[in-house]
Amino acid sequence: KDRSKNVVLRQAKTLLSRNRPVMFGVMAYFGTWQQFVTSDRLPYPSVDDTLFGAHNIAVMGYDDGITTENAKNPGIKTRGAFHIKNSYGEEWGDKGYGWIPYDYLLKHQSIDWWTITKQEWLDMSVFS
Repeated sequence: KDRSKNVVLRQAKTLLSRNRPVMFGVMAYFGTWQQFVTSDRLPYPSVDDTLFGAHNIAVMGYDDGITTENAKNPGIKTRGAFHIKNSYGEEWGDKGYGWIPYDYLLKHQSIDWWTITKQEWLDMSVFS
């Protein structure tokens, strides 16, 4: 495993345990996202799955015991996942929430991890 990815995983868990928000971009594949529409778990993609873009999601928490399995390729199983909130609405996942495996981070399927550490750094007037 890439050591720097393990550091990001550890830092994300630490931030979440301190009630800090974490956001990141994730690679989106047709097969796995179709499965995610009717399930609360986004499986890790198979090598023959087709990439159709990327998507940003907010992380709400994590669970080292959550497992996922790719329905189209049952050999792809993962353990440990982030609890996420998606922006697609309540029809997606479990009323807009779901689980995404740590493997998306550890195996280079995620990008651009962010957090907010101090609210006073935000100029909230730009949002009104």
